[in-house]
Amino acid sequence: MNEKKSIITFFLFLFLGFFLGIFYPKVKESIKLQSFYKDINENQDIKTNLISDKKYSSKNNIDFSIKYSNIYINVKIYGMVEKPGLYKLKRGTKLSELLKIAGVKNGAYIEDDREIRDNERVYIKEAINVCLQTDVKTCYILPKGSRLYDLLDRAKIKEDINMPNYFLKDGQTFFISKKKSKE
Repeated sequence: MNEKKSIITFFLFLFLGFFLGIFYPKVKESIKLQSFYKDINENQDIKTNLISDKKYSSKNNIDFSIKYSNIYINVKIYGMVEKPGLYKLKRGTKLSELLKIAGVKNGAYIEDDREIRDNERVYIKEAINVCLQTDVKTCYILPKGSRLYDLLDRAKIKEDINMPNYFLKDGQTFFISKKKSKE
């Protein structure tokens, strides 16, 4: 009889171990997410925009709240914006929508519109206006901190030019003359 009890006890522990092995990681992750989002909710720097918590109820009157997991992203924006800070936005939000909320200052360099990723830090740089004259004078708007090779790259000039690691300044004009062929 003792042998039967020990075999049943062994299989019971084996079954419980198997069962806990399957569900423990999911429960652990759920606890981590709940504490993470509780910390975010307590942070006063977060600005809630474009969001409303969605609540669903079952037939038994149990509330299920879909809060953050796949609906929201957190984005920090700073630089040439009027309201820098941490924003909680819907997943799939474009940069242009964030810039409308945060407000763009005059003289800001705006990148191409793209979808923002979760936990992204967006820095809006100051813009500079630089001109390049070959046969025709063409002006380009570049972010502050751009270098001479950035200007040549934007102008699609691929010629072999000895260019120093030179930082551009607002209002500069560069002249490039074409080489005269020797005949």
